[in-house]
Amino acid sequence: RLDGTVGETIVLETSEESDDIDAVELRVFDPDGNPIAPSREGGECVSPRSVVLPKTGTYTVLANPCYGVGAGDYSIRWWPR
Repeated sequence: RLDGTVGETIVLETSEESDDIDAVELRVFDPDGNPIAPSREGGECVSPRSVVLPKTGTYTVLANPCYGVGAGDYSIRWWPR
C-alpha cells in the first residue's frame, strides 16, 4: 500500500530476486478498489512504469508473476516515497 495525492505521478519498479519468476506484474488500485493502470502494455509486463494518481488516499499494489504460476522473491520500489 502507498499513500498518494491527486495528480501526483508515481513510478513503480520491480526487481526479481529469484530464478523462479521471470517478471512481476503490478496492478494498481485506487482508494475505492478500482483498477487505475493497465498491468501490461502490448501483452508484456512493464517495469518501471509511471502512474498518475486520480485521487488522494491509500492505493493498493497487487503483485503477481507475469508468466506462469511461479513464486519467488521480488521487491517493489516507488518514487516519490
